[in-house]
Amino acid sequence: PLAASPPVLTSLSPPNTSSMPMANGSPLTGFVGLNDHIIFCSHVEAIDWYALVKPLRSKLVSVQRAIVIVTEYTIDEEQWEWLSFFPNLWVVEGSPLVASDLARAQIESCNTIVILSSPRIGEDEAVLDEKAIVVYNSVKAHFSHKRIVLDLAKPSNSRLVAPEVGRVGIYENPEFIAGHLY
Repeated sequence: PLAASPPVLTSLSPPNTSSMPMANGSPLTGFVGLNDHIIFCSHVEAIDWYALVKPLRSKLVSVQRAIVIVTEYTIDEEQWEWLSFFPNLWVVEGSPLVASDLARAQIESCNTIVILSSPRIGEDEAVLDEKAIVVYNSVKAHFSHKRIVLDLAKPSNSRLVAPEVGRVGIYENPEFIAGHLY
């Protein structure tokens, strides 16, 4: 049998509430007291969430922070079957470009925001990281005090985030050295 559906945080209509975690007898629709967590933002469908979450749940990691995934796509049942083994994992169905969706993920109290780029092969390299860069710039404009990590598929696109890359190269870029660009 498949695991229960992911705990989706939504203020609209939660899916299949019979299998969702409950708070005070009603479906969990927000994080109460969630602090120091990691938010993964994705605008693409083809993400191997298990591969991203597994290292963060290793027994070798001394502090296992709660993880919130903000995505426009529903995580399929097969993938959720694997993810459901991990504790403190939440999904916000929404866009990382919508302030209310980030608020549901409690961005104000998070530790780190990770913005994932498109893993698709064969796309035009000029636009491969376009959406991730737009999300990064939007989040950085509103939450510059937060640690924001941007995963780029094409390193040369970092010049669109940090113009000084063109002068010094990505590996000498302060944003890359600080661990904000990958």
